[in-house]
Amino acid sequence: CSTNSHTSLHHHAKVGESLDESLQNAGFDYYDLWLMHWPQAFANINETPNPRGPGPNGEPGQGHYILDDKTTFNETWADMEKCLVTGKVKAIGVSNFSVKKSVSSGFAFLKP
Repeated sequence: CSTNSHTSLHHHAKVGESLDESLQNAGFDYYDLWLMHWPQAFANINETPNPRGPGPNGEPGQGHYILDDKTTFNETWADMEKCLVTGKVKAIGVSNFSVKKSVSSGFAFLKP
């Protein structure tokens, strides 16, 4: 079975938490494949995942998602690598990344 990490939990301090929550919700002990869904993370404002800005008419929470520009996918990937040694995931990967972004980034111990 495979799944992906939730975009709001890409912050490297929440990667392990995201995995544990996902496994518990699915009722599994481990995933065969765990993917980082996007190369950017949504902000987590006041513990509200996936916050959105105002809509086109100023209505609260109806606009574009607010992105976290401080968290890098490099940090998230490094913490996903740490999850491999726990046995909770057998393999990790990425989705919705360009080939250039995923292959040319010299950050990973394991190449995506």
